[in-house]
Amino acid sequence: MSREEEEALKLHGWYSHFVLPENGGQNWVNYHTHGLPELYGHFDFQLVLPIEPAKLHKLAARLVERVKKGERFTAGMRVSGILDDYGSAACQNGRNAKYRPACSASYFA
Repeated sequence: MSREEEEALKLHGWYSHFVLPENGGQNWVNYHTHGLPELYGHFDFQLVLPIEPAKLHKLAARLVERVKKGERFTAGMRVSGILDDYGSAACQNGRNAKYRPACSASYFA
């Protein structure tokens, strides 16, 4: 864990990072959180969507704030009120063993 990540974890209770697409034609960003299981007893989120990293961070921050208030997200759950530009998101089981267990979201306009 980097010094910046450690500071974010202490200050905010979580941190995140994203992986940008490696090929020129792809626009999907892989964004994931860290620290939720240890501090809030909730799976980390992995968000892989074709939207800007700043919007993914906004979406994750809203999900994390709801987790901090006691809300829990599970596979198959539809979630609204997390990103103004999109109607809802559906949580699915994470498929990447490195970040499992995770909640992966996909958007529906």
